[in-house]
Amino acid sequence: MLTRRQYAGLVAVVGVTGLLGGGLSSLLVSGRSAQAEDTPRVVTAREFRVVDAQGRTRIRLASFDETNAGLLVLDMQGRGRAGLGFGSTAQLGFFDDQGRATATLRTVSAEQSLLMMEDTVNGREVALTMFVEDCPRLRVRPRKNGGSIEYPTEQMLRSAPGITRAR
Repeated sequence: MLTRRQYAGLVAVVGVTGLLGGGLSSLLVSGRSAQAEDTPRVVTAREFRVVDAQGRTRIRLASFDETNAGLLVLDMQGRGRAGLGFGSTAQLGFFDDQGRATATLRTVSAEQSLLMMEDTVNGREVALTMFVEDCPRLRVRPRKNGGSIEYPTEQMLRSAPGITRAR
């Protein structure tokens, strides 16, 4: 049987060795954590790629040349399916499995923006054009080489008061 003094000494030794062992194991097992001052404030590169578990590129963020930069999302076969690009204009696009544009939203110029859905195989499209100082225009091309329908029509633009015509 332990005396009261022996019991207190044993508790003190076990407590101190437990603290020392815990601290030592924490340093050995967990390693050093990253601190905010270790994180670079700016990372510079011409391209960043996000890859999947098999190493295939799925997202590219890049400066493609002197005037164009963008973000491209790729499918599992490496084909572009969605993109956001900036150059002389800004553009958001969605592409089919052959890389053809199916829907785009872009600024054509400082005065004009365009929203378009396309069927590039059959030549059909629906386009909404917005002009800064003009009425919006809707164009529908129902089939390849079949002409297009526009609203408002040229006749409506000529005859309607208050509607200005695209330049």
